[in-house]
Amino acid sequence: MYKYLFFLFMYLFLQACTKKLDLKPDESRLIPETLEDLQALLDNTDANNNNIPAYTEAGADNYYITDVRFNSLSTNGQRNAYIWGNEIFTATDLTLDWGGYTRINYSNLVLETLTGINTTPGTKAYNNVKGSALFLRALSFYTMAELFTKPYDSSGASSDPGLPLRTTADAQQVFPRASLRATYEMILMIWRRPLSYCLIHPCINPALSCGRLCFIEQNLSWPG
Repeated sequence: MYKYLFFLFMYLFLQACTKKLDLKPDESRLIPETLEDLQALLDNTDANNNNIPAYTEAGADNYYITDVRFNSLSTNGQRNAYIWGNEIFTATDLTLDWGGYTRINYSNLVLETLTGINTTPGTKAYNNVKGSALFLRALSFYTMAELFTKPYDSSGASSDPGLPLRTTADAQQVFPRASLRATYEMILMIWRRPLSYCLIHPCINPALSCGRLCFIEQNLSWPG
């Protein structure tokens, strides 16, 4: 009796598994295989437009807030950033300014996948994908370097700590902090490359990329 019940249970169980396997996969979990897939990754505004480092603007001198508004700020970090306090990134605050690594991961994934898909380099769509990915990666390194590293000084840049320079989408690979000099060399090296791909992405202004690049080079006291 128990043997028959067991076989009946296994039959029903396997039938359920078969029906489950017939379901179409979730499109959000598909592996990118085409230029359109890669463009969709770059067009993910939740990942690529959010979490731009904001504390640099919080501590800027181009505005002021009232005492009432200051006291109503949601975190101690925001208040300390405004007054240039000693402790900005407190243990109890959720800091989203490291979100640049989300964009860097997306960019690395796009660039790695781009080399393996069946497409023709040099086309308008190809140039747009590659140029946009390079630009987003450079922009992310730059905005985080502004916030989490010292101002660039050529006399100490080789020993001053910079950023972990992630160049692969492999989450298992560990990148230690590079020097400040290596960080800005990476930013400049990446930033020059998108300019040759004639950026056409609607969210990226080629003039902005050129202007930022010139701004960096003019303000680094770059050694020859």
